[in-house]
Amino acid sequence: MPKDLSEAARVGVRLALDIGSRNPLRRAALLVAPLLVGSGLRRGPLRVRLRLAGGERDFVVPDLAGFLVLWEVFSEGAYADGLPAGARTIVDLGANSGASVLFLAGRYPGARIVAVEAGPAVFGVLEANVGGLPGVRCVHGAVTSTGEPVTFHDAGESWGGWTHAPGSADDPAPAGPAQVVAPVDLDALIAEAGPVDLLKIDVEGAEFDVLPACAGLDAVGTIVGEIHAAAGDPRTVALLEVVGRGRRVTITSPPGRYTTFVAGPSAGDDGGQRPRVGE
Repeated sequence: MPKDLSEAARVGVRLALDIGSRNPLRRAALLVAPLLVGSGLRRGPLRVRLRLAGGERDFVVPDLAGFLVLWEVFSEGAYADGLPAGARTIVDLGANSGASVLFLAGRYPGARIVAVEAGPAVFGVLEANVGGLPGVRCVHGAVTSTGEPVTFHDAGESWGGWTHAPGSADDPAPAGPAQVVAPVDLDALIAEAGPVDLLKIDVEGAEFDVLPACAGLDAVGTIVGEIHAAAGDPRTVALLEVVGRGRRVTITSPPGRYTTFVAGPSAGDDGGQRPRVGE
């Protein structure tokens, strides 16, 4: 990469050190580096410095998708709404390069966080970014309902990849060789972690198998995450019934291909059993 473009990327990131800022100039400046990465002028990971509530820290962004995840988590507040007032134990399934872990660690200082990531390449980035944070434990493996080793299919982007059988219309063509990764049993993880106050899940379609099979899900306080199907899809409706047992479910995304949700402690007389859009 030419030196001037590399410096432009660094300057763009420095101008937007406060990644959660609502200042339009700072938000616009953050586009400089991802545009360079997305254009192919800058290939490979880029180390940026973020200014967060707890101070400045380096963060490795693996690719354009990694910038978009940072943007969604910190600027768009992907996990900011509907969270419990306090959380001491958090399980992050599909932690990717660590943006969600970094956000939750800042939101809940002192909390224990178990961060699970299946992607072999992005797991190394996850460890580099948040593995040294107090209370954070990174686990390389794929959450599964079978307990058997899982085949991970690389989608070619840090936020992609999946562990369920490929071939449906929802799946991209694999961009790299499939790799076998260790299984992570969600029931065992919950039992080991103790009472789980917050479970975040974004596992590229594996949620349809994992969540219904989890016997310990009723002991989890709040569940937040993404379902890889539209809100009206029968699979989504069925899964929202599972996470809605004893919780109030809020769909937080506009109509689209995927559905994001928060399922928290029930409130009111209705028991929180029905999904409620936009509340």
